[in-house]
Amino acid sequence: MTFNLKYILSILGFICCICLQLTAALPFPQQPESAPKRHFKITVQNSGKQPQKGMILRIWGEQDEFTSNEQGVFDFEAECPEESSRSASLYFPENPSRSAYTFQLQTTTSDTILVVDGEQDILSFRQSNTLFPIQGIVKDQSGNPLAKAQISIQGTGRRTQTNASGNFTIQADYNHPIVIRANGMKNQTLNIQYFLTNPEIEKAIYMQPQNTYQVYTTVEKMPEFPGGMKAFQQYVRKNLPQQNQVKEKGVVIIQFIVEKDGSISSPTIARGFKAELDTLSLNLVSNMPKWIPGEADNGNKVRCKYSVPIQFKPKEPEAPKKVAPKKPVAQPVKPVQDSLAQDTLVSSKPQEAIKPMPADSLKTLSPTEAETVKPVTSTDSIPGTVPEQELIPAPGDSLTHPVLPPGKESPADTRQTQGNDTIPPVKKVSE
Repeated sequence: MTFNLKYILSILGFICCICLQLTAALPFPQQPESAPKRHFKITVQNSGKQPQKGMILRIWGEQDEFTSNEQGVFDFEAECPEESSRSASLYFPENPSRSAYTFQLQTTTSDTILVVDGEQDILSFRQSNTLFPIQGIVKDQSGNPLAKAQISIQGTGRRTQTNASGNFTIQADYNHPIVIRANGMKNQTLNIQYFLTNPEIEKAIYMQPQNTYQVYTTVEKMPEFPGGMKAFQQYVRKNLPQQNQVKEKGVVIIQFIVEKDGSISSPTIARGFKAELDTLSLNLVSNMPKWIPGEADNGNKVRCKYSVPIQFKPKEPEAPKKVAPKKPVAQPVKPVQDSLAQDTLVSSKPQEAIKPMPADSLKTLSPTEAETVKPVTSTDSIPGTVPEQELIPAPGDSLTHPVLPPGKESPADTRQTQGNDTIPPVKKVSE
C-alpha cells in the first residue's frame, strides 16, 4: 500500500514539472488595448426648435448615462471603435424606461441635432395644427427614383408630386397622415415624425410593387351596380318573385368579387336564411350584369370584394279603405218663449192688441198748434182700447180672500187700492 502511494505521488510530481516547463515556454497573452474615446456633442430639440432639457442618453452595453443641459445638449466622450457599431437611446425624464429615439453613434458628428417630440409637444402641435415643411425621395425596390409619384396630406387637400429625381417637399402636420401613391405600387401611409426626426438625413420612401391579383375590401371608389342600389333592388324584385312569397322575414347576404372589367366572380353565401332561398339568391347574383369596377387612389381599376343583402318578407295585406266619418248636422235651436214678456190676464194675444206708438208729435208741432191739441179723457175712445162696458172688475187676491159663489160681490182689496192707484180693468174672456 505504501509502495503504491509513493509511486502515485512521484508520477504526479513529474506531471507538474512538465506543466510548469510548458507554461514558461508559451508566450503570455497581452491585454487588448482599449479603443480610443471619441468626443460627442448632440443637441436634442423638438419640432418647434425648443431644447429638450433633462433628457437621458444611454449607450448600449454601458452602465453610464448622460443628461442634457438647459440647452438640450449632450457633451460627453465614449469609446466608439470603427470596426463595430454602437447604439444609443434617448429617454424623456418623465418616462425613463421607454426609449423615445434610438440612433447609431457612428452616424453622429461632433455637432449633431436630433429632433424628438414628446407627448406634450405632440399634443400642443395637434391643438394648434402647426405645419412643418418635410422633404423626401420616393424610390422603387431597386433604388430607382420614381417620378410623378403623388404625395398628399390626407383630409386637407394639400398635395404635390415628385420631380424627375423622385424628390418632393410639402407642408405636413400631426393631425393628418401622409399618403404616397405611385402607378403600379402599393400605397404607403406615413407619420410626420418619420420626416421630422433627424431632418438633415434625406428620408427615402421605398415603394412595393402592387399585386395584380390582390383583392381589396376598401378603395377610393367602391364598385357600383349600374344605376346604383335602387336599380339593384329593382333587378332583385324583377328576377326574384319569391322575395315576397315567404311566411317569415329573413335576409340572405351574398359576398362576391367585382373584377377589373366589372364581371362577378366567386359568389358565396356570407349569411344564409333558408336553403332554397339561399340557392336562388346565389344564382341571382351570379347572373347579374357587369358592375362598374372599383378604383384605387391612383385611379387604377382593381379587384374588390363586395356584399349585398337580399331581403325576404311576407307580402303585407292591403289596408282597408278608410271611410270618412259623417259630420253631425247642427239642429236648429228653438227659441224659448218668455212668459214674462206678456200678461195673460190682460190679453191672450198681447202682440196683436198693442200697436206701435206714433212718433211724438209735440216735437214737430209749433207752439200755436200745441195749444189746440185736446187732452185725452177717460171717456174718449182711443183706438186699440177695449170699451168700458166690456170690462169686468178684477177678482180680489185669492190668497187673502176666499172664492165666493157667483152673484156675490168680493170685498174690495184694500192692499191694491192705496192712494190714487186703481186696479186696471180686466177684459172678459169668453169661454
